[in-house]
Parts: sequence; C-alpha cells; structure tokens
Amino acid sequence: MSVECPPNDSSLNSLVSQGYEDHSFFDTWDLFKDQTLQYFNRIHARILLIDSARSTSQSLSSRLEKQGHHVVLYMSMEDFLKEDHSKFFDIDMVIIQDNQLRDDFFSRFYLVHESPALTNVPIIVMGAVQDMDIVEKCLNAGAEDFIGVPCNPVILSARIKKTLKVKLAQDYRHFKLRKIASLKQELQANLEKQTHGYAFFDHGGVIQLYNKAFSDYYPLVLQTPVPSLYSLISSSFSDSNACDDLFTDLVRERLRQVEFAVGYWEEEKKNDLMLACHTYHNIDGGIVWIIKDISDSYVREKQLSFMAYHDSLTMLANRKYTEYYLSQLLNDTESAPTSLLFLDLDGFKSINDTYGHTVGDWLLTIVAERLKGCVRHTDLVARLGGDEFCIVMSDMTDRGLVQDFCTRICEQISLPYVRGECSLKIGVSVGIAFAPHDTKDPAELLRKADEAMYRAKQTGRGRFVFYNDLETLAFYHQELPVASGMTIDA
Repeated sequence: MSVECPPNDSSLNSLVSQGYEDHSFFDTWDLFKDQTLQYFNRIHARILLIDSARSTSQSLSSRLEKQGHHVVLYMSMEDFLKEDHSKFFDIDMVIIQDNQLRDDFFSRFYLVHESPALTNVPIIVMGAVQDMDIVEKCLNAGAEDFIGVPCNPVILSARIKKTLKVKLAQDYRHFKLRKIASLKQELQANLEKQTHGYAFFDHGGVIQLYNKAFSDYYPLVLQTPVPSLYSLISSSFSDSNACDDLFTDLVRERLRQVEFAVGYWEEEKKNDLMLACHTYHNIDGGIVWIIKDISDSYVREKQLSFMAYHDSLTMLANRKYTEYYLSQLLNDTESAPTSLLFLDLDGFKSINDTYGHTVGDWLLTIVAERLKGCVRHTDLVARLGGDEFCIVMSDMTDRGLVQDFCTRICEQISLPYVRGECSLKIGVSVGIAFAPHDTKDPAELLRKADEAMYRAKQTGRGRFVFYNDLETLAFYHQELPVASGMTIDA
C-alpha cells in the first residue's frame, strides 16, 4: 500500500503564513469612501440665487443662509451671464425667482441652463403662477422644480433639501465611478509590482481585478465568461464538498481571514503547484485573495516528512510509521480484524559479514521487493530495522489463509539471490499475532508477534508460529528446505 504520512498541519501553516508582501494599499478604496461620504451626505447646499424681485431678494437670501446654505446672489440673469462661469463649478443648485415670467424669461433661462459650469445642476424656478402652462413650459425648458410665490418657508426648505439629496446621490454615483476607475488604474499598477498573485472579488465572488502573477496561476479559469471565486476554488479542489464548504466560509460566513493551501494542476505548465492562499474581506464585503507559490518549500517539507516515516534504504514504511499506522487502525472501532506478521531473516548476518554492507544492503532491497510482490495493495509492508520486517494485513485473520500466505512468503524469501557470480540464499522466520484476539494495543501486538517469531527461530528457522500457540507449544509449523548462509557458484 502507499504510505500516507501523518498530517503535519503546523509545518504547512508556517509555509502559508510566511513571506506575504505588504498590501496596505488595498485599503485605498476604504479610506476614499470614509472621506467622501461626509461630503455627499451633507444637508446644506451651495445655492446660486438669481432674484429679479429686488424687494424680496435680500430677505430670501438671508433666510437661506440662516438655514445653513451658502448663497451666491445675482439680481438678474443678465448679471449672471456676464460673469466668468468657471467659478461656479461647485454650485449644488440654482434658484431663479422671477414674478413676471415673460417670454423673454425663457430665452435667458436657456442661456443659464446651457452654461457649461451648470451642467447637471438642478434649477428651481420660483414665480407667480399665472396658469399651469407657464409651469409646464418651465419644466419642459429644463427646470427641476417649480415653486409658486408667495411660498411657505417650510415648503421651500423641504423642496431644497429634496433637490439637494437627489443631486448629491447622482453626483456620488458619477464621482464613485470615476474614482473607482482611477483607483483601479492606481491599484493595478501597484499589483503588477507584486511577485505574489492578487485578485479582488465583489461581494458575490465575481472577480473584478487581478494582476499578471495571479493570471499565470489560473489562465484557463480566467478565460471563462464570468471568472468567479467559486470557479477558482473548484479548479483547485477535486473534492466538491471541500470546495462548497470553503466557498461558504469565504463568501457567506464572511470570515475575516482564511489561510489554506491547495494542490493545483495547471494543464499548460504540466507541473504540480502548491498554492498558499491568504484571504480577507474589505468593508464593502468584497474579497481579496493573495496567492503565493510554495511548491518548492512544500516539496521540501514533504520530503522531510517522507524520510521521517520511511526507511531510507528500501523506501518501505519504518517502525515509527508502523506504530502510527497500527494505533490508527486498532483505535478505529469500525476497523476489521488485523493480522501482524513479524519477519526476521535467517542467515542474513553471515552474508553481511562475509560480503560487506554493500551486498547486504542490496539483499535487503530485493527482500523488500519480494515482500511487496506477495501482499495486497491494502496491506502494509515495513522494515523495522536491521533484517527485521513486518506485514500488517487488515481483514485477514483466517488461520488457514494466513498459513498459506506465510508459506508463500517463506518460499519467496528462500529463492536464490543472484549477484554477479554469487548465488546467495537466506530464509525467514515469521511470528504472527492477531488483533483484537491477542490484543488491541499496538505496542503489545508488535511484542507478541516478535515473541512468536523468536520461538520460530528457536525451533529450526524457516518457520512461522502463531502467538496463541505458544503456551501449549501446539503450534503449526511448515518446514522448508532452506539453507541458511550462502553458496558460491564456480
């Protein structure tokens, strides 16, 4: 079986959290929003007042200023049209009061309305209501509102506030679009300076902005019509449930910060990537994804982890992993009955002493290959140290089947080992213990299988012994014509 090393979350987390660049510029939009909302939420207007009714102009201007508005007063539209209009770029609205509203009023009104400085600035006309045709004509000419005079001050104040609110909302939308476009350009320039991949998603998980480093990791996904966070996650996870859970955590649960590592297979690059992803939310509910390639570090960690649980000579699982594997297997309440075979080579020491460690190591690797060739893909083959091996077989406690298997093991190990002109022969002694019949404790199971193996060596070697036969010595054994030691072909 392939050996899955015990999880080492701490080392992976350290890889994920190391080496992220400073990304404080991500807060640019948040700061911009805080600073501008005050301006667009104000209730006092900058008003251009054109009042041809000289008897009331000062009182109207004074009344508006007492309400907190800033007023620029002109006594006629002619006076206003003579001015440099560029200084009126910050006007919120225009109020024109003319009690006569003669035909020449509209010719001058058009000139005021078409002034470049007053583009998109609402105009309120105040005048005596002679008939509704006049009101309709004013509105058709471009006036935002018409207020008949005399006017109740409370009504006038309410109409001004309403007009200002609509104007500021419209201005904010336009300003926000322009500002976002500008910020995107600035942010894009900053992103392209970064070595890690960065991507911005809206509150629904649809990608809005990303840099080239990010597109290098996900070129195929970004070519889709609507690249989204979900499509990126699903391309990195083979497990759809894991993908759904992570997407829920990121988008719906609004986790402020998430760190994880995913394996990713990029078809165009044809190599495995391990990407560390750092995720956080901004105040608008959008998501920022920061990705770095930790493949090299991850491979080194995996290699170190592999060597910690494998024998460096045979690449089989070692004693440390065997103990871990047995603890996981035997502590599982739903696990099947298990057989543990403890193997010790007969005659290996003589060959190792005579031919040296090079030949001895070679012999051990051949033994490992032969053992792997005898087992099922679900079984574990391990080298415990020296010339000691073990085999763990889950769901295999039928005595007859185990006997047949041990016979095959003894036969395979006793076959000649040819190296150059040398034909070497060894044997093997096997001790067998069952879980849970003999014990459910991993260390105790190993000890009992070792004790049975020792009894097999005492009784002639090349044999196998069941632990539960030791007390009565009524154990089954199979003698094979195995010659311990070596022969040299001339």
